[in-house]
Order: sequence, then structure tokens, then C-alpha cells
Amino acid sequence: MTTQKTDDTLSSEHQTRIQKVGVSFSPTFLGYLLLIIFGAVVLAGLQHQYWYGEFGYHALSELNDELAKQQKINAAQQAVNDTLRADVRDLKSGLGAIEEHARLDLGLIKSGETFVELSVAPMVSDREVPYGVDGASATEPVDGLIDDDMGENAFTGVSGDTGE
Repeated sequence: MTTQKTDDTLSSEHQTRIQKVGVSFSPTFLGYLLLIIFGAVVLAGLQHQYWYGEFGYHALSELNDELAKQQKINAAQQAVNDTLRADVRDLKSGLGAIEEHARLDLGLIKSGETFVELSVAPMVSDREVPYGVDGASATEPVDGLIDDDMGENAFTGVSGDTGE
């Protein structure tokens, strides 16, 4: 019988241990647990706001990129402005700059100088038709320039026979 009591005693002790091992939280433990969970949620929210928020890290890096691009544009425009200021200063100070502009922009030629103009038009062979020109007008460019009734050039009004 002693063996049976031992078995009964063991089974009752085992049942009491199972009941003791069950989860039971004290009010202070629950308070600390809720405080830790709340702190983790607030920390996660602040991290999200820092990285992805309206004024967060990514928005700051995008603004820095835009700022760098604008500074490059401003530097290029400042160089153009400096060139224009120097040009205005030269125009106000003497006739050399005015003559240079007249030569470049208006084609001024002094007496005794020879004027040579180089064509910048693209070279086109006789068989090729330039882009944007239809074939009929490219093969017969003088049609319609001379009026058969009057014998005058349509653009200048000068007669081809008399030289008037």
C-alpha cells in the first residue's frame, strides 16, 4: 500500500505543480509590460516619422539633391551674366566693342578688306533630296521665277532682256 500512496501522493503533487506553473501576472508586472509595449510602439512611430515622414530623412535628401541642381543652374547663369556685364562695360567704354559687334552681327566690311563667307549648309549630293523639300521643287527650282508674259523677274521686277 505504501507504493500506492506514493503514486497517489506523486500524482497529487504533480497536479499542484501544474496549477502553480500556470500563468498568473501580478498587477505591477502587467503595468510594466504595458509600459514596455507602449514605449516600443511610440519608438516605432517616431522612427517611421523620422525616416518616411513629411519632413523626414528622405525628404531632406531629395531637397538636398534639388538644391545641388539649382546651384549648378545658378552658377551657369552667373557666368552668362558676368559675360553680359563685361560686354556692356566694353560697349560703354569705347568703339572697339561696337565695331566688333557690327562686324559679327551686321557684316561690317571696312574699305580695303576682302569679305569671305563660308557656307554652313550641309552638303547634299545631286541625287539626294534635302530633308523637308519635296522632289518636284528640288528638281526645278527656277519654275515660276520668270514671268513669260512680261519677261521680268518676279522678285526684282527687272526685265531680263533690257537690264532695267
